[in-house]
Amino acid sequence: MNKVIHLKEIEKRAFRSTFQDGLWDIFLGVLLLNLSIFPWLTEEYMSPFSIVIVSLTITIVVFIGFLLGKRYLTVLRIGILRVGSDRKSKLKKLHVVLIVSVAGTTALLFFTRYLNQFSRIPIPFLIFGIQAIIVFSIGAYLLSIDRLYLYGIFFAFPLPTGYALAKAQYSIFELIIVAAIPSLIMIIIGIVFFTKFLLNYPVTREEN
Repeated sequence: MNKVIHLKEIEKRAFRSTFQDGLWDIFLGVLLLNLSIFPWLTEEYMSPFSIVIVSLTITIVVFIGFLLGKRYLTVLRIGILRVGSDRKSKLKKLHVVLIVSVAGTTALLFFTRYLNQFSRIPIPFLIFGIQAIIVFSIGAYLLSIDRLYLYGIFFAFPLPTGYALAKAQYSIFELIIVAAIPSLIMIIIGIVFFTKFLLNYPVTREEN
């Protein structure tokens, strides 16, 4: 029995190590930065179509960088982790939650964007904030990564804050700067984790 518990603890630590490279933090930080900036840009700065294209392009480029980083930096240093059935079940549950959340949130944001409801109905922002906290809290619990609780609060921050600042007639630049602070914190955290990861797991070259 003690052996089983010990093995589960080893698996838990090994699994958590795959999230210590900072790449997830950087990727999520960039996504949040998109969310902090693009919803507030009016046609004076960019057309709605341009906003969508630029936002998607940035997300795709960063996601490709994330995948390449995982493949050529993380896997190269710590290998590929094979998890047990219990953790696989947790990951599947998390994937379902994320898919439903992303689909629902995307539909909600596009609905409010194109019907020009930002100035009248803050309810979608509150819904998104609550949803972000719930999803990240579930992820933090299932993955045993405590900082995801904080990231849930960060993702809940930009839209309601931006709305409040817009109603208070702050400039677009002041609004974006304040709303983008949490995403910049996430990116900095990711860079710190990434630097530590490279130092703690150097690539070892076999001697001929």
